[in-house]
This record gives sequence, structure tokens and C-alpha cells, in this order.
Amino acid sequence: MLDNIPDDSLPARPQSAERISNDPGGIYSRAGLIEYVKELYKGDQRVQKNLRRYAATDLPPPWSTRGTGPRVVTAQVTDEMLLKMDKLTVLGGICSVFNGDLPTLKEMRQRGVNIADFERWMRSWYPRADQVLDTVGVPPKRVGKIVYVCEDDIWGERVARLLGLRAEDLSRILRNVHQEQGVPAIQRWLEQSGYRGKVDVVYTSDIRQTLETGLRAFERIIGVSIKKADRAAAKVQLMYTPFWLDVLGINEPAIIYEPVEHQGLEQFPKMVAWEKENPLAEPGSISEGLGFLGFAPFLSASGSTRSLPLELVPNRSNWQEYRVADCDLPFYGLNFRAKDVYNRGPEKALPADQARVRIRRDLENIYGEGSEKR
Repeated sequence: MLDNIPDDSLPARPQSAERISNDPGGIYSRAGLIEYVKELYKGDQRVQKNLRRYAATDLPPPWSTRGTGPRVVTAQVTDEMLLKMDKLTVLGGICSVFNGDLPTLKEMRQRGVNIADFERWMRSWYPRADQVLDTVGVPPKRVGKIVYVCEDDIWGERVARLLGLRAEDLSRILRNVHQEQGVPAIQRWLEQSGYRGKVDVVYTSDIRQTLETGLRAFERIIGVSIKKADRAAAKVQLMYTPFWLDVLGINEPAIIYEPVEHQGLEQFPKMVAWEKENPLAEPGSISEGLGFLGFAPFLSASGSTRSLPLELVPNRSNWQEYRVADCDLPFYGLNFRAKDVYNRGPEKALPADQARVRIRRDLENIYGEGSEKR
């Protein structure tokens, strides 16, 4: 979620990327990864604050070792949430389109795109590998369940403004494509990473009225009226507050398990002030039942891949031919299960060709023709 930041504020390639490519073990220690993420988001004061306050230095096993555990850099949670896993709900979300592909949409409009063209384009590549891996962290298999949101109608409206097409038609396509291609890919990724529990998908088109009601209640509490043009963004912000639990009908503790840059409200000042007064996972706070685990986003030597066009990341259309560059191998080793690609010490590191085979195997499990039968 929250992939609506301006292009000029996207994280730049950290200066340490070349150093890490030469010394791959750096990002495989939690301290080293936290330092790398600090540099990746050095211009984002919100992320810097969260890294200072909630650095994940002592996550208990299996949270620190299983699934996405090695990528976690912030932990705004209580011990009870992490230990009583059987009643815990893990929350996430997926953006239908990443910022790196917005220029393509603008070019499509210039060429005179129609609704059929857009659907063919979506079906040709969806989902990107970074979309799959950044939707929700892979938790220990003993957690109660995973629930993630697909913002089909929110993104339908955004894409409609870019393409000049009907939002309702675009929302329907985004939903259908996710159901048919996104859900199986995410399910397979979770399963191959060790999670065997329940996974529920919530489409914003199904909860449109409930989400609007939740936002109105929040407006009354914080004493602000949000303009029509800003309501879609405000609804996304609402998903990072305990009101999201009410919208979903969740009565047990929950943890948002998403990339670290999504942690914390930022766009609406009164929302920010309310969040400061009611911090997540704070005993006695109205938000005490909701926590946040922030992990390093899908990375390459260029930094976060969200700002890259889909041709430069693995996706449904190119995964068979995609070749991970030498400089990207340490980062892809962290992104995928093959975190031991470069985690054996320089003298034991897998040769580059073997590392690529390991990563390709993960991509085949997500996208391969026979993966539906697994």
C-alpha cells in the first residue's frame, strides 16, 4: 500500500550499494541491514525516526529466523503479540501498479489506449516479483491467519485519471487480474517460504461503504473534514490505524507486516498528531491491539525496485529470461529464500551461476506453468 509518493521523493541508490556488492555479508546481519535502510531512506525523516525508535534488534525466534524475519528492520509490537501467535492476524496490502510503471501508463494514453489494451497489458506481466514479496511479510506458520488488502477501486480511480478511461471498468480489470494471477502467485510464495496457514484477500471495492464510514468516524474523532480529492489517500492512511481492524471486523491483536517505508501516518497533519498521541502497540492506547513489523523492501543495487519499470524486475512476462546482474545478486539473495546465497562467508559463497539457479527456482515456483499443481 501507500505507493502514491511523488517520483522525486523516491529513495535513491545508496552510496553503500557498491560496497555491499563487494562485501555481500553486510546486509545479512540485522545491524548491517538497518544501516543500509537508513542510508536508503536518508531523506525520509519519518523512516529515520522509526528506525531510531523501533529498530528490530531482538526479535524472538521464530520471528527472527523464519519467513521474512531476516528482512525485518523495525518492530513496533508487544511481546504478547509475538508470543501468542495462534490468535494473531498478520495484515498487508498490494498496490495494483508501482510508481515505476506510471510513465508507461502516460505513454499508453498518448497512443490512444482503450480498455482492452489496458487489460492485455496488465495480464501480460502481473504481478511483478516485488509486488508479490512486498504484499505481506511471511510470518511463522503458527500465526492465526494472514489478511491483505487489494486496493482495486482506489487504483482504478488513479489509473482512470492517467488514462482517461472509466474507473469502474479499470477497477473490475484490476480485481479480476489479481484474483486470477495475483492471488495464486502470492499464495505460492507464502507456501514455498514455509507458511501454511489461512490467507484472506479483501478488495476495497467490497468494503467501499464500510471504509467510508470508518473514515467519517475518524474525521469526527480528530476534528477534521477531509476534502473529496484527498479521501482515497486518507482511506489508505486509515489502514495503518486501529480503525482498520474495525473495518475488517478483527477483534484479536494484529500486526501490519509491510515494507518499512509504510510505517507511520504522514499526509494529513491531524492524523499525524492523533497517531503521536495514540501510538501503535502502546499499552493503554486505543492502538495497543495493532502493531507494525517493517521489513526492507524488495531491493537491487539501485535501491528499492518500486521506482523501476517492470522490464527491470522479474515479472510474469520475463521471469524465464530474467538474468540477475552480478551487482544485484546479494540483494536478490536477501529478497528471496536464498538468503544464504552470500551468507556463507567469502570462501563458501555460492558461485554466481549457482546463485542465479537458486533464485530462478524461486521465480519458477511463483510463475511456472506447473506451480498451480504444487
